[in-house]
Amino acid sequence: MPYPDDRHLEHLPSGVGRAATECGDAVEIRLWTSGDRIRRVEFEIHGCQNTLAAAAAAADLARQRTLVEALAVDAAAVQAAAVGLAPGREHVAELAVAALRAAAREALAHRHEPWRRLYRPDRG
Repeated sequence: MPYPDDRHLEHLPSGVGRAATECGDAVEIRLWTSGDRIRRVEFEIHGCQNTLAAAAAAADLARQRTLVEALAVDAAAVQAAAVGLAPGREHVAELAVAALRAAAREALAHRHEPWRRLYRPDRG
C-alpha cells in the first residue's frame, strides 16, 4: 500500500550508498528518484582529489538514468569520465561505483515503500 502522503518524504533520498577502503577513503552517494529515473544525485567524500573526481564522475554518469542503468555503471566508465583522476588511482573509481550501486539497490528496494527511508541507520 502506498504511503498516504509521500510528499512529506521527498526531502529524504530514495537511496543512500556508502563504500570505504582500508586506507580511509570513503564515498557516500545519495539518489533522489522520480519513478525509476534518477533526478538528483549528491555525494560526500572522505579522501583526496582523486576520490572527489571519481565520485563526481559517478554522480554525473548516474544523473537522469534509470536505477537499473545506474547499476550498470562500471569503474572503467567512471575512470573515462573523471576529470583529474591520476594514473594508478583506479581503486577510487571502484569505490565510487560501489557507493553508487549500493544507493541504486536501496532505492530499488524501497521504491514501493518510501516510508522505509525513515528507518535508515543513519537517521538515528
